[in-house]
Amino acid sequence: MIKALKGLNKILDATIQRNLLAAQKKYIPLQSDLFIVEFPKSGVTWLTNILANVELLTTSDISPSFQCGKPISFGNRESFISDIHVGYPSNYYSHIFGGKLIKSHAKMTSDIQRLIYLYRHPVSVMKSYYRMCKGYQTISNQITFSEFVRDSNMGVEAWKQHIRSWLFDSRVSQRIFFVSYENLVDNTSLYIEQIYQFFGIYALPQHIIEEAIQISSYENMKILETNRREIDLRFKWRFDNNYKFIKGSTEENLDNEQEAVEYIRLQCLEELRWLGYES
Repeated sequence: MIKALKGLNKILDATIQRNLLAAQKKYIPLQSDLFIVEFPKSGVTWLTNILANVELLTTSDISPSFQCGKPISFGNRESFISDIHVGYPSNYYSHIFGGKLIKSHAKMTSDIQRLIYLYRHPVSVMKSYYRMCKGYQTISNQITFSEFVRDSNMGVEAWKQHIRSWLFDSRVSQRIFFVSYENLVDNTSLYIEQIYQFFGIYALPQHIIEEAIQISSYENMKILETNRREIDLRFKWRFDNNYKFIKGSTEENLDNEQEAVEYIRLQCLEELRWLGYES
């Protein structure tokens, strides 16, 4: 009898823990929350790094010594900008935007009222996404790039559905700032400033934006990535050493690359025109 009760208690404890975890992940967004949304590998790590650094640089209780150098890293970014797919968001509320800052890969949902939608040319997205999946070993090493772009869950059709959902299924009442990764790279300061102005923030000092961009530069992001890979043993023993988190890794040769690229372009003719990549 006692053994049976102990066994039942274990089952109940496990059930309670699962239910608690499920409840934690069912976060109901507030109207004041700001989501940063992308299809995977569209550049959200860099953008959130800039936004998180702006938060730090404009927080009065941050010590001068902490503000120097590169305050945001892979270890503390989630304290300011949470990943909704990892779990319940952190308790941090942006003193600039007035709500929580949350990263998401979700397709259109009416629950989100304010968001930045970051998009990138599908050819670049597919190449980077393919390498990430290979590096993390979430797909077989036998899968070619051509096969990957045709996959309904991760390939170009998934990208199309994602961008179409936010372009055509979102409500007019939802406040969405659409920005391309390419424009963000070409004129970072202008588009970061436009993001804040779009959400009614005009008093942010220009030097804060410039400093946040400089701290989040390609060179500094590369240093952060290198430090992470050196400290985290999983990168040595589990992940592909050739995989890189930051931009610049899409110039390698891929199997059947030209055929796959032509397939992507043909499948995305309308989307490329809508997004301004092709006339």
